[in-house]
Amino acid sequence: MRAPRPPRSRVVAIGDELLNGSRVDSNSAVLGAWLTRNGYAHLGTRTVGDEVAAIVAALATAAHEADLILVTGGLGPTPDDRTRQALSAWSESDLREDPAVVAALQARADAAGRPMGRSNRVQALVPSAGRAILNPAGTAPALVLCHCGVTLVAMPGVPSEVAALLEGPVGEFIADWPGLLPFTEVQVRTTRVAESILADQLRGVPRDPRISLAYLPHLTGVDLVLQAPKELRGLLEAETRAIVERIMTPVFALGHRTLEEIVGETLSSRDLKVAIAESCTGGLILSRLTDVPGASRYVVGGVVAYANEGKVSALGVRASTLEHHGAVSEPAAIEMAEGLRERSKADLALATTGIAGPGGGSNEKPVGTIWVALADAHQTKTELLRLTGTRAQIKARATQYALDLLRLHLAPVSSNTLFPVDD
Repeated sequence: MRAPRPPRSRVVAIGDELLNGSRVDSNSAVLGAWLTRNGYAHLGTRTVGDEVAAIVAALATAAHEADLILVTGGLGPTPDDRTRQALSAWSESDLREDPAVVAALQARADAAGRPMGRSNRVQALVPSAGRAILNPAGTAPALVLCHCGVTLVAMPGVPSEVAALLEGPVGEFIADWPGLLPFTEVQVRTTRVAESILADQLRGVPRDPRISLAYLPHLTGVDLVLQAPKELRGLLEAETRAIVERIMTPVFALGHRTLEEIVGETLSSRDLKVAIAESCTGGLILSRLTDVPGASRYVVGGVVAYANEGKVSALGVRASTLEHHGAVSEPAAIEMAEGLRERSKADLALATTGIAGPGGGSNEKPVGTIWVALADAHQTKTELLRLTGTRAQIKARATQYALDLLRLHLAPVSSNTLFPVDD
């Protein structure tokens, strides 16, 4: 007997800004990954503009293909948001004001100390054939309709609101579907190593054909994503461990944690404090570290000393060092780190100085030349980076590599620090 097929899903992304390319549709990637991981046979995304007839046509087509339709966009309070009208037309039901949504909108306005705008009340209109799911992160509720044997869930287009709904009430609703065969997934996060090098290093690692492995390169590293049916969780963990032990040093986390979170956890656990001296990275390292809640436990502060005068006055770099070696040099980076550590009384100080481009380079010091220094009470480590890319890319990579130097200094790399596998 053939096993029943998993339910099929389709995403319909709505917005003129998605069609003309003025905004990237990140929601569809998030939704596609969630649907696949939770056992749906996902058919992909259709994108349509803010026109009622076009939206209705897209929904009608999707209803012939899928069991579940997820819609994003067009639920705002402005006249160009027409998804409600399209849902009303598609489901052949009129729009009615939902008192519970009105109350939620009023409560949100009261909490913000402002009156509820007349336009906001539009967001309380719900097709009579459906119901609303209150939005934990915004004003527009999600809308649920069942029509033509298909379940449709419409969500606003703001990515943070989609994420909150997916992690909360909408995710709970669509995860409770007969026939789903959910997957378990592990993400192995690496940095400072190319996709091709990782692939070469993993040759010969025993692989089970029921476990998929995807390489997802990005600006500052490569994420390895392993997926398997939930009943193979033990096998998935064993294969993940084999992969981690083969490549080891570039791996900084399992799951979705960031490098700054890992560094912060290690600093906190060791009761150490760090200060940051930045030139070419312009404050990006300190920004990333302080993006983590509770960073005041381990971040003393930082100095952005972009001009030479700032390096001398704020960090104690000697003018003679700058004259003989230049600002982009190992001696300058060392004096930046050691000077800030002494002034801040931090346990560690991390410094960057370099040429982010597009101009300013030379044959000796081309664009992308970056010196990183890390000072503690006993020694100062340095590293020379030769980076490529745009100015923004070089700054981002230099920030990542500096944080990774701090990570490797703080704790030896061991698979025992990474397992058990995150959920």
